[in-house]
Formats: sequence, structure tokens, C-alpha cells
Amino acid sequence: MICITFFRTWHLLWIFNWATKHKKDSITGSMATWEAILDYTRYDKSLSYVVDNHIWSYDRDGEKVYISIVPNMTREGLNKYSDESKHTEKDTEIGGW
Repeated sequence: MICITFFRTWHLLWIFNWATKHKKDSITGSMATWEAILDYTRYDKSLSYVVDNHIWSYDRDGEKVYISIVPNMTREGLNKYSDESKHTEKDTEIGGW
């Protein structure tokens, strides 16, 4: 995100994230991923902590839908997460939460 403030009053704001066309949850997943990256890099949180604490949910037609950062992780990140939390890649599916 880039924000330029003029005279402490007006803001010019650009937000950069990736989104998938026709996928409602992609922007939320993108923001969750960036927040997790900040927790991991700036606040020295473990990878297990950021994956487990950056899960959002909402109700769709009476069913709870979960949004996780797991689909945005690299294979290397998934392997490290699996080692830290003693999970397998199968356990990191969104349905496990």
C-alpha cells in the first residue's frame, strides 16, 4: 500500500494485492497473507502461529466458510509449517479448521 497525505487532510491511496477474477474470497485471502507476512517478518511470530491465527470465516447460506493463507503459501513454506506444527500437508487444508 502507498499512501500520500497532503496537508494532513487529503489522502491519495494505492492498494496493491492480487485477486482472482470471479473468486469472491481472493482479496480477503490476499490481505490475510500480507498481514501474516508482517507478523512473521516484523513481529517474530512463528510460521505456525501466523498460519493458525490468520483464518477468517463468514456464513454463506447457513454454512461457515473459512479463508486461510494456506493456498497462498509456497511449497517451502508448507514444508516448514509442517515441520513446526507436526502437521502433514493434508492437515493444512482449510476444512481442518
